[in-house]
Amino acid sequence: MNSIALSIIEKLTTSYLRGLETKDQDSSLKRNKEDVHLAKYLAKDSVIFDQSPSELLYFSLIKEKEKSEILFEDKSALKQVNVPLEQSKKVANKQKQGKKKKNSKNHEKDVSQLIGGSLSYGYEQFSPPKQEEIYSLENMLRAIEYLVREKGKPLEDFKMLSLRRNLHLLMTIPISKQTTSFNLIYWNGLIFLSYDWKSSEKSKETRKENASDKRADNLRLLQYTGFAFERLITSSPASVSFDDNSITSFYSLVSHKVGEIPIHFTAEIDACKDITKDGLSNYIELKARAIPSGPKGRANSSFQRKLLSAYCQNKLIGSQNLVIGFRSPELKVSSIKRYETNELNGIINKEPVYFTENSTLNCSKMVKWYKLVISWITEHNQITTVDHDASVPLAYRLEFTLKDKVMESCLEINPVEEQDVQSLIKELIPPWFQKFMNENKNKKRNDYR
Repeated sequence: MNSIALSIIEKLTTSYLRGLETKDQDSSLKRNKEDVHLAKYLAKDSVIFDQSPSELLYFSLIKEKEKSEILFEDKSALKQVNVPLEQSKKVANKQKQGKKKKNSKNHEKDVSQLIGGSLSYGYEQFSPPKQEEIYSLENMLRAIEYLVREKGKPLEDFKMLSLRRNLHLLMTIPISKQTTSFNLIYWNGLIFLSYDWKSSEKSKETRKENASDKRADNLRLLQYTGFAFERLITSSPASVSFDDNSITSFYSLVSHKVGEIPIHFTAEIDACKDITKDGLSNYIELKARAIPSGPKGRANSSFQRKLLSAYCQNKLIGSQNLVIGFRSPELKVSSIKRYETNELNGIINKEPVYFTENSTLNCSKMVKWYKLVISWITEHNQITTVDHDASVPLAYRLEFTLKDKVMESCLEINPVEEQDVQSLIKELIPPWFQKFMNENKNKKRNDYR
């Protein structure tokens, strides 16, 4: 199968997949390629992650001016939510009636103290992260190298390497319905999946040219409110101090399996519940969102899409916590609410996201779409690398192009022009990791002798 049509979403229902499973072998030969693929990867197995997400490593990234340092097995950049999360399940604009409970020693504030907090303060000094840094595979590859060199994990245990933000973009294509492009490189038994942010930037620049300066600045300001909310609701460990000009971030290297394919990726972590505890379930995703307004149906639909997207983000790493700071039109914290991942599933099932006149999106369909796409990519890898020298890289574009008739839009894998392969590899896979792969391959050969 050379492409996956977006319309396949309408088939990702339990009843349709069970129907494929119950058909006899003869009738299966008459199915179209789409149904054959569904039957192979989804009909007989309802498990999405054949191995649940697990954390292999965590690390802090410290940036000072032009320098950056990775501290493996270090939590100094991990922030902790500084309010009791139990309160955020109930407290909104008004403080609960009755006597307030004393905060635990791990929390500095009461939720009600954050209500009215500014989400625009400091915006004048805001400098958005650079796209080339956000989507770089560098730190993820450093983490892989550390596990192999320092922890003795065989490089052969790895298969697909990426970032959570890349996997999330791929997983949420049915939600966003936006033209999106990724790079795929098959090399030395590995699959490198990266987001083609350059083509995305070209598209954004085109939209900016058609947008007013005021609108562009407003979008940038709304982006900033997310950073501001994180600053308001979190604090760093008391034992940690950084230079005022330092930029810190915390990452987790996560692994899960789809079928027999191990997928390893780094995820930037916003905060945790308790700095003294380890594990993915301790991590928290933080969001700043506008209070749903306007016509009820339209407002709810927009908010449900955002909840579904957040569910996908947490599902990828097995995190159980989402905290949303709702902002007023004046860009102040209006209320704070915590959602558990399983709770989101119930909320979205109760009011699914509109997809077409005959179909909706829910959590189950999103993870099935993810499993289907990942299985398709790995199958393509297996087919194209048969009788191919693994030391010679193959490069492809994984492209979703939105068409006027949305249901005719497809996700396709197209080969990169031969003359562009080396420049793409040089851009995505740093020379030091290429050398590391070759050293590992040579070591493996010597071990066999």
